[in-house]
Amino acid sequence: MHDQLQEARELVLAAGNELVREGLIARTWGNISARISDTQFVITPTGRAYHTLKAEDIVVVNVKDLSWEGDIRPSSERGVHSMIYQERPEVNFVIHTHQAYASALSVSGDDIPAQEVIPCSRYGRNASPEIQANMRRAVHDHSAQTAFLMQHHGAVGFGGSREQAFESCYQLEQRSRDWYRRICGSDVPELRFGYTAPKPEGDFSGDIDLSDRPFVRDGRIAMLSRAPYTKILAAKGRELPAYIEDFAQIAGVSVTCVASLEDEAAIEKALSACDAVLVKDQGALCTGVSREDVEAQCMIFEKNCLAALLAEKTGAAPVEPADALWDRDGYLESYSKLIATNL
Repeated sequence: MHDQLQEARELVLAAGNELVREGLIARTWGNISARISDTQFVITPTGRAYHTLKAEDIVVVNVKDLSWEGDIRPSSERGVHSMIYQERPEVNFVIHTHQAYASALSVSGDDIPAQEVIPCSRYGRNASPEIQANMRRAVHDHSAQTAFLMQHHGAVGFGGSREQAFESCYQLEQRSRDWYRRICGSDVPELRFGYTAPKPEGDFSGDIDLSDRPFVRDGRIAMLSRAPYTKILAAKGRELPAYIEDFAQIAGVSVTCVASLEDEAAIEKALSACDAVLVKDQGALCTGVSREDVEAQCMIFEKNCLAALLAEKTGAAPVEPADALWDRDGYLESYSKLIATNL
C-alpha cells in the first residue's frame, strides 16, 4: 500500500508541473488527484504553487466523507473529484484545469454542439454542493465523455491513467479552440493550448514594467500587459466584467478602462477597488505583490478577455455580480493570504 501511495503522489506531483509547463493553469489554480483504492484518493493541497510541492504534500482523502489525513488541507474542489471516482469506477486520475479556450467556451453554461459534443456543467460557486451536483448531473448524462466544461470556471478531464487524463484535457482544448475560432473568426489571435508559450525568465514579451509609477503603492509590482486579446478589449474602451471566476478573484468584479497611462488620478481610483485596469488602446495594467503574482494576473486577464470576446458573439452573460463579489471577497480574505504564505 505504501508503494502505491507513493507512486500516486509522485504522479500527481509530476502532473502539476506539466500543467504549469503546458500553460493549462496559472499559479495555484486547478487541482489534480489519483485514486489509490476504492475508498481513498490523493489530491493536491489548496493554495500551494505546484513548483513548491513535495510528494508528501499530496493529501490522502477518503472518497465517501471527504475527510483527510494529516495537517495539510486538500483542494477545496475535492468533492468534484470524489464524485467522479464514485460515478466512474474505471477512472483513476482526474485533472481540473482553467485552460483558456475551454474556460472561455464555458461562459454560456450550455453543451457545445461541436462535431463531438462538449458537455458543460451549469454554474455553482467554488466548492459548493451546487457545483458538485451540477457536475454529477453532467457526468451522468454524458457517460461516454471524459472531458467537461464547468460554467464560468474551467474544465475537468479524467481517465484510467495520468496519460489518459492529460489526453482528455489536451483534446478538449483543441476542440474548444476550433469551436472558438469558428464563432469568433479564423483571424483572431491563436494561443498555444492554455495561454501563450512559457516565457523565459525576465522576459515579459513586450509587456512594460510600470512599478515605479506613483499610483503603484506599498511596494507592489505593476506591468502593462500587451497580450493579444487584452489589447482587443482595451481598444473597445469600456468596462470589463468577470466572465471567469478566477478573474473576479485576482483582478476584480469588474475592471474599468482609463483613457491613458498619463491619467494617474483615474488609475489610482481604479486600483483602489481592483488590482487591474484597462488602458485604452494599450492593454491592461496588472498589479500584484510579486512578479509571479503579476504574471499570473496577466495570464488570467488574457483568458477573461478571450471569454469576453466570445460573449460578444454569443450573448453569454458574465458571472453574476453577487457571485463575482463572493469570489473576490473569499480570495482577498483567505486564499490570497494562503498563497502568499506558501510561496
